[in-house]
Amino acid sequence: MEALFPAARTAGYWKLLSRVFPENTASRRLLASLGFREVGTCEKPSQLEGVWQDVVIVEKLL
Repeated sequence: MEALFPAARTAGYWKLLSRVFPENTASRRLLASLGFREVGTCEKPSQLEGVWQDVVIVEKLL
């Protein structure tokens, strides 16, 4: 899987972080298939259509 992120490694990154809405199961499955793991939930940091939403935090160590 490391070959999927060569530019990040070349730039010196050792971890990738992202956030995804909990109900977005397709994106969560895709991220898991790429080696990301869910590390927690952040409560209401973002708005979607005017409603405050929780997000799932994911990370991948490179």
